[in-house]
Parts: sequence; structure tokens; C-alpha cells
Amino acid sequence: MLWKLKQLQGPRTMETVHLGLDDTDSSEGMCTTYLATLIVERLLDYNCEFLDYPNLIRLNPNIPWKTRGNAAICLRFRTDLVDAVFDECRDIVSMYSESKRGKADPGLVLLKSHKIPGDFRRLSERALHTVISRSEVVKILKQYNVRHYQEGSGRGLIGALSAIGNSLDKDHTYELIAYRPLKANGPRKIDLHSIFHMDEATKSHTFNNLDPEEGRILISSHGPDPVLFGIRGEDPHLLKEAASMLRLGEPKERMMIFRSNQGTGEHLREELDPQAPAYNSGKIRGMVSENPMTGRGGHVFFSLENSKGALNCAVYEPTGSMKKKAALLQQGDSIEVGGGIRKKGNKHGKILNVEYLKVLALSKSFIQRNPLCSNCGKKMTSDGYVNGFKCGSCKTRSRRVQFRVSRRMLKRGLYLPHPSAQRHLSKPLQRHGREKDREPARPSGMWFEIF
Repeated sequence: MLWKLKQLQGPRTMETVHLGLDDTDSSEGMCTTYLATLIVERLLDYNCEFLDYPNLIRLNPNIPWKTRGNAAICLRFRTDLVDAVFDECRDIVSMYSESKRGKADPGLVLLKSHKIPGDFRRLSERALHTVISRSEVVKILKQYNVRHYQEGSGRGLIGALSAIGNSLDKDHTYELIAYRPLKANGPRKIDLHSIFHMDEATKSHTFNNLDPEEGRILISSHGPDPVLFGIRGEDPHLLKEAASMLRLGEPKERMMIFRSNQGTGEHLREELDPQAPAYNSGKIRGMVSENPMTGRGGHVFFSLENSKGALNCAVYEPTGSMKKKAALLQQGDSIEVGGGIRKKGNKHGKILNVEYLKVLALSKSFIQRNPLCSNCGKKMTSDGYVNGFKCGSCKTRSRRVQFRVSRRMLKRGLYLPHPSAQRHLSKPLQRHGREKDREPARPSGMWFEIF
């Protein structure tokens, strides 16, 4: 598509801008990433120079009032029309977000700076694993005199500022998202065989396209949002090849490639204290203090204990194979688990919802066996609780019980849920050992298209 560029007079003084956006959608419609494509379209009209792919930042997934994937967006670019750009973006948010129906509380933040302030970065790191208050964000915005816009409660300001602060300097992935028209409805029309073919052909550089254990397709949305499909992977250019393999039964309206913290496990990097408050995320090591119990619905519960205290843990039935492995734990096993703290309820105490299980060391399990006769070497038989054991051949008696180490059905290693039960931020097994540092990310090729 050819972009109509603004005719500018005189020399241009380009300034670096970070534009954060969050909380524009609801369970009934819209998508913050789609609204970001509308903003990008307008920014290209203003001849903005993008410094990075649009950043898709997933925040703490345990926040109960989050939108579906708790995603915020940051666009990083250079422009000489900062004020005009902000006004245009504000108008798009006002026109298209779910706030017009009282279903969203959008926030838009514009930071004009070559360097991201430390306060922004620190808040962004905390937003991955704890609860951030709106008042804390507003204080930072006032301190740095940052231009911002809100509707409703303005809760979206939290995600907008957090997205600006996370520049994805560490591990990151990419996602190509294609959209259908806003008025489209009903199931997405994508040929099933082409999805399986794409997954097989690109499995070395894409992930979580489908769940083979559950037989579920994971690239396609099922709600009223405009997302047609999303393919996640390691390289933006290879994602274009993957998308070209899909056979669609309905038209694409637009497409954009994002750089993201999806699939990095970034929300589980902090050490979690057993006394941590509800909605916190992190990882914790300790010993299994009691053998697991399988409750109603097939959920597995156990207690983990370390020098700082004890924490009840839950592995839910939809996690599939991980739930089965958790049921094989036993008292004394050394493990690490990652997940989020579930709020105490009327029927249960505080619980860690487990997102991964790493078995570090296994305790020994013993089973009793009848002793061998000290006289003739044959296996003795029980002669009752009081009498002990008796040899059937030479009638020798003994009260000595013998034990042997039994073979455990569980092995040391990392266990994850089925792909369909994983969070957006969860690091899939195939990405372990493939983490990458920041690489040149200035967008290239057809990273944004309108059809």
C-alpha cells in the first residue's frame, strides 16, 4: 500500500517518542492490538520513523480485573509532529475503544525522550509479577510531566506506562497477527489441514500453533474480537512465510508484526515468598511437605515448604500431563514451581496456581519385603503379626523386616501444562535454551499491511 505522506515545509526536528496504550477492549469486542494497527496507519500518514516493531507487552496474568491476555502496547518512533500525533491517537482511542460502551478504561501515555527513565523501567518490571496502583502511575506521570489521556477510571494508564518501560532488552519473541473486518462474526474460516501443514513445516521457529494432546487449534481466536489468527515465533520474516501457508476462507483486512515478551516466562523470574499477597507471580523452591492429594475434578494439591514458610499449591486438571506428574510427587521431594497466588476464598486458603513444575531431587521410597532365611537362604513367609516370619523349609524364625528402595515413576526435570493450558507469557518447552538478548529490531520488510 502506498502511504499518503504529509507535505512538510522547512527542516524537520525529529524527536523520539514512546507511545503506550492499554485497556481498550472488553469481553464483548475490540482488541488493543487491532486499535494499535489503526494508530500505526495514522502515524505512517504522518511519516513517522519507527524505531522498533510495535511492542506487545504481556503484564501480570494473575490480575483479576485484566482484559483477556493483559496485553499493553508501546509504539516507538521518531516524529516532528508530536502534538498532532498525540491528538490523532487520542481521537482513535476515543472513537474505537470499548469505553464508549462503558466496557473499558483506556489509558494513552506519550513519553518524549531518547532514554526511558529508571522509574518507568522499575514500575514495568514490577507490573509483571505484582499489583500496581493507578495512583502510583499518576504520580510518575506528574513527576515527569508526561502527556497522557484517559477515559473511565483510567486504569489503562498502568499498562500504558508499563509497556513504555519494558523495552524488551532481554529474551523476546514475535507475533504476526492478522485481522478481519470489525463487523465480521462467527467462527474463523481457516483450513484445518493448512494449519497442521504450517505447524509441521515451521516447528523449528514457531510455537504453540496447536495443542496435539488436546487436538485444539491455538492460532485462532474464538471471541468477538477482530483477530483472525496469530502466529508466534522467533523471527519476524519467517512468520510471514508461515502465514502464507494458511488457506483462508475469509478475507484479511490488515496484518501487523509485533515484538513481544510472550513465551519468555518473564513474569516468573522473581523469587516468591510464601507470605506473598494475592495476585503476585513468581517462582519458589522447597520440599514437598505432604504427599499430594487429588481432589474433586482431578485437581492435585500439595504443600511446599522452605526456610521462609509453607505454601499450598494446586495443579489443575486442564494442565494434563503436568497434573499427572504432580500426583506422583511425595513427601521429601525437592522441587521448584512457578505460578501466581490465588486469593483466599471461603472454601480454600491462599493457593499457588502452578504454571510449571521442576523436579530437582527425588526422595527415596521404600517397600517392605519378607526376609531371606539366615539358615537356608530361602524366602520366609509371614507367621502373623506377633510371631514374625518363618522359613517353610527349615522352620527357622525371624522378626527382622527387610526393606528395598522402590523405583519412582517420576523423574527429575521440567514439566509444563498442555499448550492450550499455558499462559501467553509461559515459556514453551521448545524455547528453553533458545533465549536471546536484544537484537537490532528496527522493522523491515512488510511488517504492516492493509489488504
